[in-house]
Amino acid sequence: MLYKVLGKGEPIVLVHGWAMSSEIWIDLANKIAKNHQVFLIDLPGMGSNKNTQFIDMDQINVEINALNLSHFSIMGWSFGGQIALHYSYKFPKKIKKLFLVSTTPCFVNQIGDWQSGIEANIFNKFANDLIADWQTTMERFLNLQLLGSEYRKTILKKLKPLFLKTAPDIDSLKKSLNLLLQNDLRYMLPLIDLPTMIMTGNQDKLVTIKASEFMNKKLKFSKIKIFKGAAHLPFLSHSDDFMNTFQEFNDNYDK
Repeated sequence: MLYKVLGKGEPIVLVHGWAMSSEIWIDLANKIAKNHQVFLIDLPGMGSNKNTQFIDMDQINVEINALNLSHFSIMGWSFGGQIALHYSYKFPKKIKKLFLVSTTPCFVNQIGDWQSGIEANIFNKFANDLIADWQTTMERFLNLQLLGSEYRKTILKKLKPLFLKTAPDIDSLKKSLNLLLQNDLRYMLPLIDLPTMIMTGNQDKLVTIKASEFMNKKLKFSKIKIFKGAAHLPFLSHSDDFMNTFQEFNDNYDK
């Protein structure tokens, strides 16, 4: 796993979303690094990680274990939240706190028992657009997810040279897309016995409020924060509120 480390102190691993890179975290990571040792990882075939052997969630767990951390917190955004959830289920003794940002246990609606996701055709259109023209689609996506933020133009100006400079590997995108379509982690939730903070935006079109509320009910030791006016990127559009929420939970909430 390709990674970089910022700061010193209690370790926390940040896991980015599908088709993204660790650069999406950079402003938040710099803030957290004032009191923590922050590990910013790039998933296979994304960002600066040229290893395209993206196999499955268990393989990603192996890569995270290669960081050689014995007890740490983990924060995942979107697909990265599923990775953080899966890792915490597999290795609960290694995790101190779990932060799930814009995360759902199951992205796509399932006939009969899960209607808190999105329709497969909507998800597939977004995914296919990304694969066909990653840069244009991602710029459009970032613009949409930052609507309502007074810092939208400033954030985009900073992100573009950092984040949009390196397109992800198409084969890795397709492999990880299959994980996104197939993942159904609902059964894990009642078995995770960790302090968990769920952070989501009420304008998110990819992860529904119902999915976040479902996780909050199923997880034993969880709290939920809904950022009003935020979409899929609350840590960018509502950065101060997001950081305050993280800090308060980290300082005060334990199992």
